Amino acid sequence: MGPPISKHRLLKRTLRVVLLPLYLLFLSPFVAEAQAWELLKGQHFIIHFIGNEEFARDVLRKAEEDYQRIPLEINSQKSLEFWTWENRIKIYIYPNKASFSTLTKQPWWVSAVTSFRDRTISSYEGKKFLDSDLSHEVAHLIFRDLVGFKGDVPLWLDEGVAQWMEGEKTRSMANEKLKSLKEKELISIETMARLDIHRVKDSELVNIFYGEACSLVGFLIERYGTENFTKFYRQLRDEKKMDEALRFAYPTTFRSVAELDTKWKEYLAER
Repeated sequence: MGPPISKHRLLKRTLRVVLLPLYLLFLSPFVAEAQAWELLKGQHFIIHFIGNEEFARDVLRKAEEDYQRIPLEINSQKSLEFWTWENRIKIYIYPNKASFSTLTKQPWWVSAVTSFRDRTISSYEGKKFLDSDLSHEVAHLIFRDLVGFKGDVPLWLDEGVAQWMEGEKTRSMANEKLKSLKEKELISIETMARLDIHRVKDSELVNIFYGEACSLVGFLIERYGTENFTKFYRQLRDEKKMDEALRFAYPTTFRSVAELDTKWKEYLAER
C-alpha cells in the first residue's frame, strides 16, 4: 500500500477525471476525432457528431439531397462525379453554438463555415443548419469545384449561388428586402465586385449585398437558363474578364456589367 493521498492531490485527480470528458467533447475536430467524434458515413459525406445521431442522420440525408439538387440548377451537364470515397466532404456538427464559435474561432454571428482547403463544413445542432446553412455551404463547395480558384470570380456571384441554393424562403426574403428599397439605395454590380463584404460592419449594407447577390443569380438562371449560366461561369473559370464572359454567354443580351446592371434592375421593377 502506497503513501496516503493528500486532499489536494485527491481533488486534482478528481477534477482530471471530471474534466477530461468535457475537454475531449470540445476539442477541435482536427485534434480529437478518435476520442470524441462519432462518425456517420454516406456516399458523398462523412458526418462527425457528438451524441445526437438522429440529428446527424437528418444532416446526412439533407446533404445528399443537396448534392443531387444543386448541380441541376447551376450546371448544364446535370451530373457530378466527385466527393466519393476518400474525397467525401466532412461535416462537423458541434453540440452548441458556444463550442462551435470558440473552437472554430469564428465571430459570434457566424453560424456555419466552410474550409475549401480541408473540404469541411462546420456548424452546430439546430434548425437553422438544416433549413438553410447546410445547403448554403454545400453550394459553396460544389460551385468552387465547378469554377475553380484561378479565375476572377466575384464574391457576389459565389455568395449569390450559395444564397439562391438555400431555397425558396431565402429567395423570397431577398426579393422582399429589395422591393422595400428605392433604386438609389441599391448597390451597383461594379460596387458589389469591389466590396469585401466579410469586412463590412454595416449590417444594412451586408443585408443589401446578400439580397442583391441572390437576386442577380436568380435573374440569370430563371430568365436566361442554366446552360447560359454555365457558359458564363466557365468563362470566368477560364480567366476571362467579366465583360468578356457576359458577351460570350449572353451575346444578344449583355455586352457589359453596366448592361447587366440595367436589365437586372428592370427585372426587379417588374416583380
